[in-house]
Amino acid sequence: MTEPHEGDIPDGLSAAELGMWQSFRNGTTYDLRTYDSARNDPFAPHVWGPERSVGARTVARLLLSGPPARPGRVAALKLRGVRITGKLDLAGGRVSPYVELTGCRFEQEVVLPECHFTTLRMVGCLLPRLEAARLHTEGDL
Repeated sequence: MTEPHEGDIPDGLSAAELGMWQSFRNGTTYDLRTYDSARNDPFAPHVWGPERSVGARTVARLLLSGPPARPGRVAALKLRGVRITGKLDLAGGRVSPYVELTGCRFEQEVVLPECHFTTLRMVGCLLPRLEAARLHTEGDL
């Protein structure tokens, strides 16, 4: 992937990642839930395919060095019903954007030791492992 400048979209993003990238810049919720509420439960055994999947590396890139917000907007990562593949490692990082994850499924561990957030909300999410020693937030956790 190339480095983004002034909102440029990196090469190689999947359709789901592209949607997440655009929602981040707009500060809007990226909702990948289906019409079938039983299939939206992250704790249920249903398979969430690539149409609902984003890579942890892309999530980390948005949170640590994401593109600027669109004019008149506030950049934020708000995800619903999204499967995050790979290990999300933000250890020691500073995350300025607002983060709200609802009903999401993490395929691998989430690593947040000594990470600084403004607000981090994870509601009804499946995480196989969370490492968060000395995690710091200025807002909600």
